[in-house]
Amino acid sequence: MSPINVPYNCDKHYKDSPGARGVSDNTFYAKMYTDTQLKEWFIEDPKGNPCLCHIFNLPGTDIKLFHLTIACIGDHQNDIIASIDKEGNLLDQMYANIFGLTYNVRNGITPVMQFRIDSKGHVIISRLVPTTNESFTIAAIVSFPAQRVDTVYKVGENGKFEITDTIKFVPKTYTKAELSAPGYNIWSGNEERIE
Repeated sequence: MSPINVPYNCDKHYKDSPGARGVSDNTFYAKMYTDTQLKEWFIEDPKGNPCLCHIFNLPGTDIKLFHLTIACIGDHQNDIIASIDKEGNLLDQMYANIFGLTYNVRNGITPVMQFRIDSKGHVIISRLVPTTNESFTIAAIVSFPAQRVDTVYKVGENGKFEITDTIKFVPKTYTKAELSAPGYNIWSGNEERIE
């Protein structure tokens, strides 16, 4: 699989891109989050067998970013972004996409976390953070109150993800119809930024 250059927006239908392949490595995260609070989870395959979807070149460094799907099990899909050195060693990783799925996957993807990478190689994780203590199963969401939070990370010289900025938006109630609409991605929600 050939690396691609940034910027990159991980549209929720990225699976349409060819070239995904399995990676046998049990050092990658294996939790499958199932709720909006990211407190409920299970481990489907403790040995780990993520699917490598994309490799990204980072400007001015030998470090690559790997986008991997941990698993797409039943109603859930969780992906990670991992920083990898030129020898292939895992330097750091973090959750990047968390989706609920319905039977019709083309039109039934409900994102609560999505990533993109800007032209400088910064990873932006957009997450819908619930504003109540009530937990909602992602795949069964009808609506839930949440605040969009964009966390910006740079990849340090040591390959670790370092937070450089956190951007918060005015909370609102999100509906499954809105989140699972074709073409909708978390960053396209037009929420008002809190200064």
